[in-house]
Amino acid sequence: MSIDLQEIELYQKLIGLKVKELRVARNMSQNDLAFLCELDKQSISRIERGKTNITLKTSLILSKAFNVKIYDFYNIDVK
Repeated sequence: MSIDLQEIELYQKLIGLKVKELRVARNMSQNDLAFLCELDKQSISRIERGKTNITLKTSLILSKAFNVKIYDFYNIDVK
């Protein structure tokens, strides 16, 4: 099975948008989220812009910070 890099980039961007959507809905800054997750602001920025492939560990940390289940965190629509 081959991996389509464009599809991976699409999902990274969609997950990043989900992170930003959840952060903004909670009236949090990137700094607030970074502090809560014990990450640096640049990491949050890269995630939100879809510039990084987040790990399962980071996904769990973010889902806990937003108080959502991890499967809700990845509930994204591909259009």
